[in-house]
Amino acid sequence: MNDAQRDQLLLQLYSSVLQPHTIPAVLDALDGFLDSDGIHLLGWHQTHNAATLSMGTQRIREIHGVYDAEARALDPRMDAGLKQPIGTIFACQQHFDDRFVSRDCFYQEYLLPLAGMRYIMGGRIHSHAGEDVFIVFNHEHGRPPFSDLQLQQFQQLIPHLRNWFTQLRQTEALRAAAWAGEQGLAALEQGVILLGHINQLLYVNPVAERWLQQSPWRNASDWLRQRPLEMALQRTRRQRVATSLPLVLPHGQFVLHMLPVPPEGFERQIVQSGQGANRTGHGLNLHPCGDILLLIRPRHRQQQPSAANLATLFDLSPAESRLAQALAGGLSAEGYAQQQQLSLATVRSQIRAILMKSGEDNLQSLLRLLAALPAV
Repeated sequence: MNDAQRDQLLLQLYSSVLQPHTIPAVLDALDGFLDSDGIHLLGWHQTHNAATLSMGTQRIREIHGVYDAEARALDPRMDAGLKQPIGTIFACQQHFDDRFVSRDCFYQEYLLPLAGMRYIMGGRIHSHAGEDVFIVFNHEHGRPPFSDLQLQQFQQLIPHLRNWFTQLRQTEALRAAAWAGEQGLAALEQGVILLGHINQLLYVNPVAERWLQQSPWRNASDWLRQRPLEMALQRTRRQRVATSLPLVLPHGQFVLHMLPVPPEGFERQIVQSGQGANRTGHGLNLHPCGDILLLIRPRHRQQQPSAANLATLFDLSPAESRLAQALAGGLSAEGYAQQQQLSLATVRSQIRAILMKSGEDNLQSLLRLLAALPAV
């Protein structure tokens, strides 16, 4: 592989941070680049003695389940690799000769007969909060150890692999936060629109999109051209102060909040655990071009949470969400059992499941939680 091909491989590696579904193809390309017979990307938590991540190329996917469940505890290579500084190349032929292999139960009972592998070169590319992540290249039994050239090529890749995995973990956290935020906004029926400096649409969440599709304007672009809204946006943009105004749509009355986005982002108040005091966190930048954040919420709501939103909030089954809604509306367990023609034991079993999923200890605390929820 020439320099141009290597550069293309690195481009694919970093691109996979934003496109995780391409990671298997990237691992296949790495496998070919270093002429190995399989790559294993393994995360292991030392305290819990359990795999936190296990993925690889096709040959490794066929066998990694057995390794994670049974063979990891016997693997002398893991302990030897942990002794190496992070980012250092580890080649098993430098530590375990043929005499050791012939007597070691891991090699003789698992690796050679089941996996068909003999040599590895690998390195630790990530270490955080008790978790260590390794990337390991394998040679099948019968092939020679990895050559000095292969070790040199791998050493050149290690800094990129470390950066890649760090970025991968960071974007995983951001994707999880974005998903959780969007699910929460949907459950609370909160519409969100982010505008750029010339009213270009940077983001419209599904709630706002649904409402606007039901309106005479059909989409946000047409809606933004309405004169009252246009003037309010101009005022918010010019004065850089929050503005609110009533919004009437065919399916209800709403309140529209317009928040100017500070250039440095929104500050976050972070509660110091156990100290009762807050501190200001780093700015939260919504978008590099974000200028105005629009929040749309119904002015009048139903009297109690809907079963669908209770199911979304607490991951309830349909039967559990119906019961939770009935409890929120003031119906007793006995009354619900009679209404639905269920045994009281069945209803109590469902209540226990709701308590577990909501994190509450008893029925009274659950009722207080349900009473405090927005009625959407």
